[in-house]
Amino acid sequence: MIEYVEVRSGETREIIGIIDTAQSVIWQSSYYGVGTFEIYAMATPDNLSLLIEDNYITRPDNDECGIIERVEITDNSSEGKMIAASGRFIKSILDRRVIFSASITGAGTNYVWNCSGSVLSGNVETAVRKLIYDNAVNATGSRPETGSYRNIDEIYWTNDDVSGITDVIVTTDDSGTEQNAEKQVTYKVLLDYTDGVLQEYECGAKMWLDLDRLKFRYKVFKGIDRSIEQSTNDPVIFSTEFDNLVSSTYTSDNSTVKNTALIGGEGEGTDRKCAFYFTWGDELRHIKGIGRRETFVDASSISTTYKDGDEEKTYTNDVYRKMLEAQGRQSIAELQRIEKFDGEIDTTNSSFTYGEDYNLGDLVTIEDRDIGKYINARILSVTEVQDDNGYNIDIEYGS
Repeated sequence: MIEYVEVRSGETREIIGIIDTAQSVIWQSSYYGVGTFEIYAMATPDNLSLLIEDNYITRPDNDECGIIERVEITDNSSEGKMIAASGRFIKSILDRRVIFSASITGAGTNYVWNCSGSVLSGNVETAVRKLIYDNAVNATGSRPETGSYRNIDEIYWTNDDVSGITDVIVTTDDSGTEQNAEKQVTYKVLLDYTDGVLQEYECGAKMWLDLDRLKFRYKVFKGIDRSIEQSTNDPVIFSTEFDNLVSSTYTSDNSTVKNTALIGGEGEGTDRKCAFYFTWGDELRHIKGIGRRETFVDASSISTTYKDGDEEKTYTNDVYRKMLEAQGRQSIAELQRIEKFDGEIDTTNSSFTYGEDYNLGDLVTIEDRDIGKYINARILSVTEVQDDNGYNIDIEYGS
């Protein structure tokens, strides 16, 4: 139940008021990407002064924090004057930064900027946190407009928020064996890119308001495996047999599957550097003959050179090829066979309680024993609605 929401100052993040008479509050939490919210209330003088752009919204029973990005005021004969304030959760501030580093060549007014990107390698969590640290927390540059001005002082950065996730950035060699690789990134939106990398490794990330410091903190996390295929945690199963799956539609679709990527790197024409990435599966037939499904991945932004201090160096062919293969792996991961259950989970009569037995990002099992099918699906989003009809929670799951 959402009893009320707190409105916080866009400057100090202190509570400046509460709204407990809203006609409706919609609160959607997302494992991948950024959650959203909407508050719909009477346009009283108090509400008009509180619900303004850049103010923050929090709840006493939830650690997520929203930032008001849109306000709409309507007036009609049936409801009178109403205000709708909506926005995204605070992790969205990372889309205010683009990934780059810059230095100056020349002096006085006779200068030019030299821009470069970043290379990700090793531990996924460490690599993503470093991107955020370098571009939004501790940006450095020869001039403040490309250095300290980029820092978001409202972010509190601490190693206490390191989860210790062990996934590493990998690609697959010609024998189908995974090996360490690197990713090169430049000029991508910080939020989109970091969330994309985490999704590739089935991780999520959240940002919340530290109530003691009144600053925002960032943490990578991975949902707990509660499927029937593990024995460490109590399984969570949604099934028509258990009366906690109201309806279901099973779908298996391989129409968009690709298993072979040709990745085009730096250069043009016959001088363009290329690499291949294959999803081998269990048998060679998956990448030969009629079973081979090819796609092209444009990775021309991945450079063969990099800066080591003031010195420009060139990647070896082996390292550069692995960087291209890593880009191919990421693209192919989005083009796999789709197997899913669409259905409505009964959260009211279920023996499993959200927030106690399972949470956002957890892996659960959805099954229909009548057709002998089940999938292990991740809880991707949770939408809470409080309105005149009471409280309702809707859960979306998928891969």
